[in-house]
Amino acid sequence: MERRVISMDRDPRREQFQLFSGYTFPYAGVTVQLDVTALELRLRAEHKPVFLTMLYVIHRAVNRVPELRRRIEDGQVVEYDECPVSFTELKPDGSYAYCRMETARIPYEDYIAMGRQQQAAARQGGTIETDRQAESPCIFASCLPWLNYTALTHPACTPADSNVRGSWGQLFMRCGMTQLSVSIQVHHALADGWHIARFYRALLIFYNLQFSGVAGRSFHDLSAIVQCAYFTMYLPA
Repeated sequence: MERRVISMDRDPRREQFQLFSGYTFPYAGVTVQLDVTALELRLRAEHKPVFLTMLYVIHRAVNRVPELRRRIEDGQVVEYDECPVSFTELKPDGSYAYCRMETARIPYEDYIAMGRQQQAAARQGGTIETDRQAESPCIFASCLPWLNYTALTHPACTPADSNVRGSWGQLFMRCGMTQLSVSIQVHHALADGWHIARFYRALLIFYNLQFSGVAGRSFHDLSAIVQCAYFTMYLPA
């Protein structure tokens, strides 16, 4: 994992960075309800975990957007070439522990197997102790499988906390489709609605590549038009 320093004095978003860096709560978040009918049917048939599957596609989609790989560290902006994901695992006593997956640049089956190992270890003796410096590049991921929600706000330790947060809720039925609420929260000094939209486009492309019978297609093959439940996003690659 490598990083480079970004000179915000020459960055197109330098004014936004200066403005939102001074906010007490400098975060922007969106929740979108996605049609995951194909995913739910396939995972049920193959006995695959919904949680780790969503973690895989979200991990890949966040890394697809350069601005979502940026972090504020010691007063400067850095951009990582790839961000790991830190996620929560529920323990038998009702508390939870943190797990970490270093990369999503591996096949789906390998990712699921590694994720299951991480979950098992966390349930047995995991903690929430972290090294703030080591977790700076992380994407923070969590799930509320008990709720179908329409908005979600995450805590942040300081206004400079710039880790991207991704979450999803309970599978639910609507209009004959299986749907799922997926949320993302970003630091507004580093990203805005345009980058959030690019994340959802990437998420849906990776979803379709993996689960909708287009495995032979490439990311760019599907990047012109992405359909999501009630709307279509036309975005450049």
